[in-house]
Amino acid sequence: MKTKQGLFFVALLSLTCAPLAVPAQTPPEAPSATTPQREIEEARREFERKAYALLDDVISEAGTVKLPENLAMLQARAANLLWPQNEKRARVLFAEAVNNLGIAIRNLPKDSNLEERDTTYWTYYQLRQQLIMGVARRDAGLALELLRATRQQNPYRGHGGEMPDNELRLEQQLAAQAAANDPKRALQIASESLARGVSHESVGFLHRLAAKDKEAATKFFGEIVSRLRSTNLATNHEAAGVAVNLLRIAARTPRAGGAVLRASVTSPNVTQFTPDAEALRELAGIIATAALAAPPASQLLMMLQPVMPELEKHAPDRVQLLQRKLAESRRAREGDQFSAFHEFNAVLQNGTPEAALEAAAKAPPEMRNGLYGSAAMMALSKGDMERARQIVTDHIKDSGERDQMLAHINRAASERAASEGKIEEAQRLATLLRSNEERAALYARLATKLAEKGDRKKALQLLEEAMRLVGGRARKQEQVMAQMGIARAYAGVDPARSFEIIESVIDQTNEMIAAASVLNGFMSRGEFFRDGELILRPEFIQYAMYGGENYLRALGKLARADFSRARSAADRFNHVEVRLLARLLLVEGALSNDTQNEPDTTIGVLYGDM
Repeated sequence: MKTKQGLFFVALLSLTCAPLAVPAQTPPEAPSATTPQREIEEARREFERKAYALLDDVISEAGTVKLPENLAMLQARAANLLWPQNEKRARVLFAEAVNNLGIAIRNLPKDSNLEERDTTYWTYYQLRQQLIMGVARRDAGLALELLRATRQQNPYRGHGGEMPDNELRLEQQLAAQAAANDPKRALQIASESLARGVSHESVGFLHRLAAKDKEAATKFFGEIVSRLRSTNLATNHEAAGVAVNLLRIAARTPRAGGAVLRASVTSPNVTQFTPDAEALRELAGIIATAALAAPPASQLLMMLQPVMPELEKHAPDRVQLLQRKLAESRRAREGDQFSAFHEFNAVLQNGTPEAALEAAAKAPPEMRNGLYGSAAMMALSKGDMERARQIVTDHIKDSGERDQMLAHINRAASERAASEGKIEEAQRLATLLRSNEERAALYARLATKLAEKGDRKKALQLLEEAMRLVGGRARKQEQVMAQMGIARAYAGVDPARSFEIIESVIDQTNEMIAAASVLNGFMSRGEFFRDGELILRPEFIQYAMYGGENYLRALGKLARADFSRARSAADRFNHVEVRLLARLLLVEGALSNDTQNEPDTTIGVLYGDM
């Protein structure tokens, strides 16, 4: 029953958010080459004026929202949009958003069970982190100020044991964020937070700092080592990971006369700096001492093997003891699934499909299917779909699992062909997809590629075929997502048809929200309404990400063809909190008018492109 209820709300949330997002495209009515530049500039200014006027309306009406968590989300997104035009007012909105989210955390229902309260607390806590990191993209100093002014502690430690110091992690993330623009200020923030402990973000900050200031990076490397000196690596797994990671990075980097640490192991344009030789020896000694004192099943010992060459260089007197300790650890963990997977992990990350197949044949029976699946994905990542299919066909004996993997391979291959603009190949692969929704979504992406190449006629033909597959009133989430993909594609070739699809889905969304309000309180996943207001929880946006957040600019792009109709579409939502969110997403899409300068959507699902 719980699963069915969950699927119902997946559909509800998708319906509610999906119409609001579309990847940026060429505006439907771009000015012609003969349009005078003055007219183009005037039109642009007028369009921006309308967008900011709508944003101002949203900010003014946000006060009608009852729930502090909803108000925080609206204020944060509005502040991010307002920043280029009115930084002073945006700063006030950011502060109000952080404070309102703090109120939501403090006002968690007291009558719910401990597990539900703890889960809800961490949901809001993570949203606060996302919000503050969004502020940091505008001003790291303001973000740090808001973080420290609203420092939180979890009142629901119901599962036993200490929680990670997320405030520490967040401070060090802010330091890494600031490093790009103000290395000295960033180093000050990082050093202050390092006094409270180390986290994985310490290494992330070191990477960014190295790209800007080698001397400062060398200094901070020594500070991390000094902090590790007083940390028990055998019990503090995060600190152990930091220590080993620093040594591992040094091991991967060419050295001449001393260790050199890359600013980014994966970046082709790396900046290098030289850690103090004494600090490096001390780091090796700290790791060796902790490993020798650790119990055989310690995670620290499982991390140690890749950095043994570095330990041999910098702690040679401990090597024999460490090798005996590792052998003891392997015997103690013999037959342990996690240990076995850890040993195969290096092959999966750095090997070939053949090496993965060889490793899978030696693995415990219960792990083999997963490893064979990984080998197939490695082949697929190299563009060899036939090899991937052959691996699955030959080695996965369970028919249900085999069919699932083959379907995944077909989807991945068709997605790749579509993204690379291989129209004929993608159309051929579409016949292998299992559902109408998958085929329709692929046709929509192909239509977008064709429109970009100027083949409007073929694009419209594909979109008509896609709508034939999934048109009509949506009956499930996947159908809605496919329809929204089609609406996205139509926005570039037939805005009126795109509007029709979006408006239809919004009307159905209102029906779904009304139904959810009736069922509120009867759902095993908890309440979705409070005080008559739909709670804009992260899953509300997250499920929209599945086919939604990337479509959020649909109305904004369509506004270039008809601003009034785009606003009217957003205003079709019956609930004020959803209507205001729709307007915000419209403004985001409208102001994001450069396909080469798309906002980064990696910060978080609640606060959007901050």
